[in-house]
Amino acid sequence: MKKKILILHTNMELGGAETSLLGLLWSLDYDRVSVDLFLYAHTGELLPLLPDAVRLLPEQPAYRALCDPIRTAIRQGTGRCTSAITGTR
Repeated sequence: MKKKILILHTNMELGGAETSLLGLLWSLDYDRVSVDLFLYAHTGELLPLLPDAVRLLPEQPAYRALCDPIRTAIRQGTGRCTSAITGTR
């Protein structure tokens, strides 16, 4: 029976964490594990480099705001932080 791994990350833009994630994904033995990858946003130069064995879960638009700075979320009125800070819904 394969072990199941779920990985959550923001996106696949160029960066150290993303490069390390790619290294990890390419080093796994997919005969022994199955990997689901949930990205908050399906963006980034490294996205096409994911191994075919990794199951990329569908993007959920509500989670995309987690990639934005908190200041942007407040200004645009996205996310639950707006109601907590301004008292609006």
